[in-house]
Amino acid sequence: IHVLIIDSNKGNVQIIRSMLKELGADFEVADSKNEVVNKIQTEDYDVILVDCLESGPSGPDIAKMIRDIHSSNRYCPIIAVSANTSDKYRDSCLKAGMNDFMPRPVEMNALAKFLTRWVPEY
Repeated sequence: IHVLIIDSNKGNVQIIRSMLKELGADFEVADSKNEVVNKIQTEDYDVILVDCLESGPSGPDIAKMIRDIHSSNRYCPIIAVSANTSDKYRDSCLKAGMNDFMPRPVEMNALAKFLTRWVPEY
């Protein structure tokens, strides 16, 4: 399984990276808008985990950008990963084209369930 982590918080990234390693996933990290665009245009991912980028676009804005870049024949599930669990934020993520919402703090079992749900061959 090939995962893209989009988050500019180094601590958050380290936690997700260690869990993905333990789950046997291959992953890459993007922590700027330019890096997200480059990776989305040049790589295929099985799933994308999105928080927000400091001094950059919000999670919903990133999802819209990804959906705009991907053509209709190139689809990838996008999962919001955020400590902001308000209904309003969750709804904005889903309306922006994200497929699901995983609250922080992320737990190993929860991450494994999300990966299994959105990448059945995992």
